[in-house]
Parts: sequence; C-alpha cells; structure tokens
Amino acid sequence: MSGEPKRFIDREFTKHVLTLMTGTGLGQVIALMLTPVVTRLFTPEDFSTLEQFAMLQAILVVFATGKYEFAIMLPTEKEKSQALVKLAIKIACWFSVGLLVVLFLTKEKIGDLFKNPDLENWLLLLPLAILSFAIFNTLNYWFSKKKQYGFAATSKVIHPVVSEPSKIGLGVAGWSGGGLITAIVLGRISAVGYMIVKYLKELGGVKVPENLVGKVAQEYRKYPIYTIWGSLFGRLAQWSHIFLFSYFFGIWAIGFFALSRRLVQNPLNILSNSFSQVFYQRISEIIDAKELKRFYFKHLARFSGLAGLMVLVIQVLPDNTMEVILGEEWSETMLFLKVLCWWFALNFISSSLSFINHRLQKQEAMFVLDLLHFILVVGTICCCFYLGMDAIATLTWFVIAKVVFFTINIFASVLFVSNNKD
Repeated sequence: MSGEPKRFIDREFTKHVLTLMTGTGLGQVIALMLTPVVTRLFTPEDFSTLEQFAMLQAILVVFATGKYEFAIMLPTEKEKSQALVKLAIKIACWFSVGLLVVLFLTKEKIGDLFKNPDLENWLLLLPLAILSFAIFNTLNYWFSKKKQYGFAATSKVIHPVVSEPSKIGLGVAGWSGGGLITAIVLGRISAVGYMIVKYLKELGGVKVPENLVGKVAQEYRKYPIYTIWGSLFGRLAQWSHIFLFSYFFGIWAIGFFALSRRLVQNPLNILSNSFSQVFYQRISEIIDAKELKRFYFKHLARFSGLAGLMVLVIQVLPDNTMEVILGEEWSETMLFLKVLCWWFALNFISSSLSFINHRLQKQEAMFVLDLLHFILVVGTICCCFYLGMDAIATLTWFVIAKVVFFTINIFASVLFVSNNKD
C-alpha cells in the first residue's frame, strides 16, 4: 500500500505530460504537413527575415515580465500567485509601449544593422508579438500550477491552426517575409486570447490588491535581479548567431537555420516544453532530496536516449532528402541539419530538465553558466570570421562551442542535484 501514492503520482505526472504533448503535437503536425507548401511560397531570404524577427523577440521578451512568471509556481497561497500574474502582465504592458516608441525611432537603423531592409517594414509588430508571448507564458505558468494543462494544450493547437493557413494565404498574396511574421503574430494573439478568457473566467471578477502586488515584487526580487540577466545572456547565446551570421556572411545561411529549427528543434521542443512544465510543478512538490535525485536522474537517462536516437536518424538520411520534400531552393538544408542536430540534441536534454536549477534556487550559478554560454558562442563565431573561415566552417565550430557548453551545463545540474541535502 505504501507504494500506491507514488504510483498514482507517477501516473498523474505522465497523464499531464501527455495532455500537453497532445495539444502541442497536433499543432506541430499541422505545421509540418503544411511546410512543403510554405517553402514553395517563401524563399530562404523570407525565412531569414522571420528568423531575425524571432531573434529580436526572443531576446527582448526576457525583459517583458521581470521574469516574475517563474515565481508563480512557488507560493502556497493562491492570492500570491494571482498577484504575480498581475505583476508580470503589468510590466509586460508598459515594456511593450516603451518598445513601440523606441522601434518607431530606430527601425531603419535596425534594418541596416541586420543587412535586411525587409525587416525594417515589420519591426512595429514586435511589441505586439512580445506582449502576446509574455501574457501567454505568464498564464501558462498559472494553469500549470493549477494542473489545468488542457487549457495550455488547446492554446497550442489554436496557434498553428491560425498561423499556418495564414502563411499560405499571405504567401499566395505575395507578402514575402512579412507574411510569415504577420501569420505568426496572428496565431499568437489567437492563442493568448483564448488563455485570457479562461483566466478571467476562473478569476471570477476578483481584484488583486495593489499592496499584495508590491509585496510579491519585493519577496521574489531575485528573479529580476539575477534571472533577467542570466536569461539575457542565455538568449543572446541562443540567438546571437542569427545576427552574427547576418552581419559577417549575409542572410543566405539564416533561412536554413530557420528551416532546421522548424523541422527538428520545434518538434523536440514539443516534448521538452510539455515535459518541463509538468516537471517543474512536480519537483516543486518533492521535499525529500533522495526522491528529487531519483526523479531527476531517471528522466536524464530517458532524454539522453531520445536525443541520441534523433542524431542517429538525421545522420543516416540522404543528403538530397530536403530537396525532394521541400523544393530545389532548400537543397542545402541537410548540410545544416547534420551539423546542427548535435546542438539540438544536447539543448533538448538540458532544456527538458532545466527547471531543476530553479527548484534548487541556483539563480547565481545559472547566471554564470548563461554568461559562459554567451562568451563561448560569440567568441567562437567572431574568431572564425577573423580567421577567414567561410559560413560552413564557422557553423561547425559554432556547434562545437554549443556542445561544449551544454555538456558543462548538464554536468553542473547533475552536481547540484547530487549535492542537494535539503
């Protein structure tokens, strides 16, 4: 009988992961099925514009909520979690308004910096994209805390159901890279609209006192102090290659980065994101250090096996695979994928289990690791360029730097868990 509660918790954990995977998986199936159509309507240069926009969004969204959404899982009092939701969304609204003003004044210079005039035309959509993503992410943590994973799963179906047909429609209308960006923003707005309706319905008109918002802002101040800057370096390390490759080698390679992410990294993120949300909620409840260690290492082994299998499959695919599926313009995609898959694999393992560092309150160590990530990536690409290497050779060394970092990152998490006594 003593084992029954544990078996029940494990079944519940698996059920929640599968719930999220069903929604995100269905959404990804829609995206992948329509990819051969989308790649015939848009060029690699159009995908480059989308990837540059996505880079700016991914980096700037770090500041949008003060990272207070990470704290939503932690309070035992419902009112505190609601106050953190309000705080994060309030910060996101003000940040987006300020960003709109800045972009209005600087969008031409940003387009020149990225060597892509087409990007300039769509930068004013960036604040809306960041605001909708920030609200979505915040409410996602709220529903995860409540174990209401069905809402998150549904919203993740809504996004591609809206965005993918929109890409095709706008592509037929000749919208180029802006069509891809507009479709993504429309999908995100639709998904977050659904989440907002569900949250307001649950809130039932109850107002969160401003004094409580101020109290939680102070209580969880470590998140804006440490997590923002650590996340910033982490995001810069994850995305700076887009800017650096654009600046050093032109936008030719960026479209292949974008398509590789869509075909391989995004499906991996289905499992990673679905698992990590439930994983964070589960480890927040585990008090015993030995149980936490057992739970972590069990899933580390599983994800390592899945990542290794993914690398093996990609390495044995014929070099002309993507040309046959996606069209002649994308013939070099497999060259990129066979190198990038090593990074995608280790990133998959690390990101799936990364919330263990939040659970163990390792914000300072995470900051140091994110800074190391940034230095390795930027330093490697810059050194390759100034040593006269071409884009493909630089790509190889860039991935080697990624492999080194994620190996260190996973090893650090193993040490944190192994040395945890609380």
